[in-house]
Amino acid sequence: MTARTLAASGIFEVSLLKTTQGTVRGYFDRAETVVTSLSALPDRLKPEGVYVTLNLTASDAISGVTGMLVSNDALTGYVQESFNPVRELWKINAVTGTQKVYVKFIDTAGNISNPIEASIELHLLAPDTIILSGPAGFTPSTSAQMSFTCPEGGCVFSYAFDHDDWSEWNSETVAKRGGLSYGNHYFRVKAAKESNGQEGIQPEEEEDPTPAERTWIVGVQPPGSVVPYGPPIKLWKID
Repeated sequence: MTARTLAASGIFEVSLLKTTQGTVRGYFDRAETVVTSLSALPDRLKPEGVYVTLNLTASDAISGVTGMLVSNDALTGYVQESFNPVRELWKINAVTGTQKVYVKFIDTAGNISNPIEASIELHLLAPDTIILSGPAGFTPSTSAQMSFTCPEGGCVFSYAFDHDDWSEWNSETVAKRGGLSYGNHYFRVKAAKESNGQEGIQPEEEEDPTPAERTWIVGVQPPGSVVPYGPPIKLWKID
């Protein structure tokens, strides 16, 4: 595709060719402009967003390239910056699937090229679930309060006590239950976070496939018995 635009300093041309590696080649004021690579860097330690690094090479034979405009949308939302061959931590839409970044180049005369683009196939990981507090081992209390979280932040949760069905998804990080009978009990909770742009939580893609669990016994610990404390276990039997 070739676009010709009349600008203050004359006519410049932009020719776009997208390769399988995401490389985009163009001609700006009759001088070659190249996007050599665009790599996605999803980072679960940055729950506020997903970032990519833009590696850019641009030149202008007439007046030189001094600036660039970057956006996640071809038509709007461009952010103007000084030209930089390596633009780190550009925040893209945190949605599973193909995401695009668009770049325009600005020369010293103020001419702005047509946008060139590169695509990123983004696969977000489902969040983890951690139980922070709650009963474990033996307890005389017939009520239980569990608190939980997800390291990624911004999650919703579903939980179940004993044989109950899973609760509806909500953002509460505490679950309570009273009137528990004497004997074994267990609690399960799973986190989820919307990431594919579809309404509602998609079980196969957006919810933790390994719910966190906690087991405990309502009652008095018999003399001489040993009950493990610490990491959750499924069940045990006391003879």
